[in-house]
Amino acid sequence: MKRFIWLVILPVYWVGVPALAQVETSYYDAENSQVKERYETRDGVPHGRYQRYDPFGSRTQVGQFDAGKKTGLFVELHPQTGDTLKITPYTADQIQGEVISFYPDGQVAQRASFQNGVLQGVLESFYESGKIKGRIHFQQGKPQGVQETYYPNGQVQARTNFDQGVPDGLTREYTEEGKLVLEKTFRKGQVEGLVTEFYPNGQKASEALYQKGVKHGKFATYHENGQLAIEGNYRKGLRHGRFTTYDERGTLQREITYKRGIGR
Repeated sequence: MKRFIWLVILPVYWVGVPALAQVETSYYDAENSQVKERYETRDGVPHGRYQRYDPFGSRTQVGQFDAGKKTGLFVELHPQTGDTLKITPYTADQIQGEVISFYPDGQVAQRASFQNGVLQGVLESFYESGKIKGRIHFQQGKPQGVQETYYPNGQVQARTNFDQGVPDGLTREYTEEGKLVLEKTFRKGQVEGLVTEFYPNGQKASEALYQKGVKHGKFATYHENGQLAIEGNYRKGLRHGRFTTYDERGTLQREITYKRGIGR
């Protein structure tokens, strides 16, 4: 991995240093003993190579400035090993192109596309094994369309639809074996309508009505054998009215009446 770092950095940061460049240094402490940054300047503004250090003296970032603006590749480094953790391309102080993050072992952790400093296009994240972990499209910096997340075995974990940066539409979640465990609908970022949960065997586990993100209306849970377990109603997120509980054979166990969340 270190060999890769040098191949990336040498052409960008160490070739063609202007003769008139001066090196400035900033510090973490008042005694000027802990270097924070070293960078070249021209006419009082950053121009040329840039290096940043952590409080322990390890280099954590290298890059390039042109007349005070970030340009080219800025590379974040692991403080102990010097390996590349993130590569960010800049044009005139704005992120432009593909930003890549890495695990310490060099495996790609995430890829994201930027245009003029704004997320635009597909963002993908990965497990250390290299398998896909998540994928979503961005439009003008906001999630747009279907977001998919995955288990390490490649099975879909969840699908959620986004519209202008907020969940909107149907969301489904699955077990690692591909069984549906949750189904709900968002409207402009808030849960709306029926939310249904399932047992891994496919049997319905619960049903609840939502309004503007809170439970409001009929509610029921079920035993794994399909028998009704609890039924009742919610009003603005609070239990309201009669709640009835049954055992796995359908025998009534108890009844409690609630008013604004308080049982009587």
